[in-house]
Amino acid sequence: MKELKLTKKNTGVFLKSTDDVVQKILMCEDHITYGYPNRKCIEQLIFKRGFLDVDGKRSALVNNLLIEKKLGSLGIVCVEDLIHEIECLGENFERVNELLWPFVVKQKDDVYSSKPFNKGGDTGCREEKINQLVLSLI
Repeated sequence: MKELKLTKKNTGVFLKSTDDVVQKILMCEDHITYGYPNRKCIEQLIFKRGFLDVDGKRSALVNNLLIEKKLGSLGIVCVEDLIHEIECLGENFERVNELLWPFVVKQKDDVYSSKPFNKGGDTGCREEKINQLVLSLI
């Protein structure tokens, strides 16, 4: 889970679906939930819980100057550009994702169930239903 940047409970990250990433997800599927976020979900995560790594420190995305300073050379100069790069899995996705800190979300009120989502539990693949869960936790 450390390789997926999931080092703490109730955190989330964006990942590009590669064979390597899928294998890692499947190895820890009993401990995570995942799916395919839509633009609204990505926007809400970035605006409400988005932080960039600036010299090893967590810095809130309070203005576009920070984004332009860190990613301007890649043509990413504002929050909308950053969101677009994540949504479209653009050519600079890895660099953008590298600079984003894992998102911290609220804990669910009910008890965590390690049963797979498709069998009534909390873990595993939610596909597009991940959006409803994420929006309820931010």
